[in-house]
Amino acid sequence: MAKKAYHHVTRDLRCQIAALKSIGFTQRKIAREIGVSQSTISREIARNSVRPAKWRERSERHFHLKLKIERYL
Repeated sequence: MAKKAYHHVTRDLRCQIAALKSIGFTQRKIAREIGVSQSTISREIARNSVRPAKWRERSERHFHLKLKIERYL
């Protein structure tokens, strides 16, 4: 079975999502504007956009550490 391609949401993309959300864009409009699915926007807002910066940074570090570990498996 083919594995779906996963693309990590970068810090820049998170900032873009937050900026568009702050000026009143809906999740659907944000998704169209940046070219990702609406569910990606929904998850990102729920997980990261409203958390303190230190949590987002920790999440980013955790992703990169996990990526390094997976390369060696």
